[in-house]
Amino acid sequence: MCHSLEQARHLSRTVDETSRTLCLTHAYTGYPMVKQSRQMILRFDIGLVRKVYVEYPQGWLSHDNVNSKQTQWRLDPKQSGPSGCLGDIGVHAFNLA
Repeated sequence: MCHSLEQARHLSRTVDETSRTLCLTHAYTGYPMVKQSRQMILRFDIGLVRKVYVEYPQGWLSHDNVNSKQTQWRLDPKQSGPSGCLGDIGVHAFNLA
């Protein structure tokens, strides 16, 4: 959504000024496996978690498929911003970790 603190502040002001609701869906947090994992970590069932390695393979993005709307904007820094897939996909992995 935002690629800088300035953009985030602007977005926050816009939401406040328009009395609109801004939502970001982290759908994976609703999965039973994710909920169970979270509880296991909080109860120290698996010991103290000291490192989290997150991988989110997106093989379909390895080819420049100009016929795909989903590919086009993700590979264009003017549309997706400087973070590339991190802002689009990585934010969900960060949320889970």
